[in-house]
Amino acid sequence: MKKLSMLFLTLALVGAGCSQTAEPVAEVEIIPEEGEVMADVLEDGEYSIDSSVSKVAWVAEKITKQGHNGEIVMSEGGLVITEGEVVSGSVTMDMTTITSLDLPEDKSGGLITHLESEDFFFVEEYPTSKFVFTSLETAEDGSQTVKGDLTMREITRGVSFPVIIEHDENSVHLTGDTTIDRTNWGVNAQSGKIFASLGDSAIKDDVELTLDVTWIK
Repeated sequence: MKKLSMLFLTLALVGAGCSQTAEPVAEVEIIPEEGEVMADVLEDGEYSIDSSVSKVAWVAEKITKQGHNGEIVMSEGGLVITEGEVVSGSVTMDMTTITSLDLPEDKSGGLITHLESEDFFFVEEYPTSKFVFTSLETAEDGSQTVKGDLTMREITRGVSFPVIIEHDENSVHLTGDTTIDRTNWGVNAQSGKIFASLGDSAIKDDVELTLDVTWIK
């Protein structure tokens, strides 16, 4: 009986509400609560790297803090997005394109020749390096971290670093900074921990890298 009474009361209230003129509904802006991340969904599809703008910048220094910086072109790579999530991704670096930005072109030849030699990247034997995504993680604050495998000189090591991802309907743009220990990939030339008594000619093992990648549909 109580259940029936409650049902009649509910119907009565609904009927009363319907007899009045409905008030216009105001538009409400949805604002995420503190700690909540609003979805920024990537467009599904397969993307290919835009090699005309994609590059990795590098910075290397001696222990005296004298150093050089330059760029390497990203020649190949793909990105697959399914249901708004990155399911696979890769970039291939063309090591034959390594350049110096701190030296004028007519004075950078010796440096580039040395970097391309067996002492460093041994470009003749290993003309490309590759980074393959294994995961893209999003924290509660919205920041993102990419994890993956970096292969140079046929040596593969895991790396992870924070990234910023921007996108529209037809492209995805990723930027991120990381620092690697070059000796983990067999790039041992003038390393103080590999060779003793180098003095001021020792080159730091840490190399700073900045990825700037664009994939397009």
